Amino acid sequence: MSKILIIGNGFDLNLGLKTSYSHFIHSEQLQNLISNGNQLAAHLNKKHTLQNWVDIEHELKQYLIRTFKIKLEYEYERNNEVVLTEQEQQDQLKYEFIALKNALAEYLIQSSKTIRDMTDNNSQAAKILRCGYSKNLSTESIRLRTPYFNEIFTFNYTNFFNSFFIGNDRKFSQIHHIHGSLENNNIVFGIEDDAFSLKNDINLLNSAPHLKYSSENHFTFLNKSDHFAFGKAPDVSNAIANSHEIHFFGCSLGDTDNAHFRRAFKEISTQISPKTTSSTKRKIYFYVYGKTGYRSIYNRIMALTDSQVSEFKLINDVTFYDLKEDKEIDQEWLNQ
Repeated sequence: MSKILIIGNGFDLNLGLKTSYSHFIHSEQLQNLISNGNQLAAHLNKKHTLQNWVDIEHELKQYLIRTFKIKLEYEYERNNEVVLTEQEQQDQLKYEFIALKNALAEYLIQSSKTIRDMTDNNSQAAKILRCGYSKNLSTESIRLRTPYFNEIFTFNYTNFFNSFFIGNDRKFSQIHHIHGSLENNNIVFGIEDDAFSLKNDINLLNSAPHLKYSSENHFTFLNKSDHFAFGKAPDVSNAIANSHEIHFFGCSLGDTDNAHFRRAFKEISTQISPKTTSSTKRKIYFYVYGKTGYRSIYNRIMALTDSQVSEFKLINDVTFYDLKEDKEIDQEWLNQ
């Protein structure tokens, strides 16, 4: 039976890697960008309380809206009627965006150099990687055996999975980097295709009907889909729909990755596990961090299933695990 693991940045954090947004914000690489006048980096620095990469992606959208609105208001004050041109603004933003992405890659490469051997790592993420699910991960022993999962789909840029095992027969053969990897120098970083529609946002921002603007979107270089590596990995939606056991660890299912999850969740909310009888349910595990993490994942499931969480839980055998309290989420936990 097929068993897959889908991971996001929370997985690396659980292993002890310094890969959060706040880690990067305080890094020498990003601070150097700020010192060199990178306005995009300075904007992200102001949002340093955020923790996850998905928040950086949201901030890219907010920064674009903010800078455009400022320019719109400035042009309106200068002229009663103007056709906005942004070539210089586009060039500057693209330069700053590429510099930011390169700084991120450099920081993560430097951070990854501290990782040598994970065979003694006793984190919850390590135990799941080696052994699959247990109701109490804190008492689960580390068993160095053939990897539990058939495939790993990672939204992270790092790759050190084989360092968890001893011997060539214990190494992973199916590791898919959805957003590229550091070792291939092709990381995918940005926003979703429909995150910022200039035409729609202009209509919201225009308080003066005589302002004119070309509706052509010149900021597509910010899109994840504009990267060469986007779409090169196997389709995670297809893997989800055709697997009997699925684990989501440190993966926010954020709306910046709707392209990877929307189809899958609609499908697994309406059909039973593939190639099984109607009495066998697909097993799905979500590893969250505390009450906030649970509520966030639940809300994303609600959005991805078009508010059909009832159908989702009836068709599938769904388990939530709180990494903070290190226990399976039950009714007593929900009642607190």
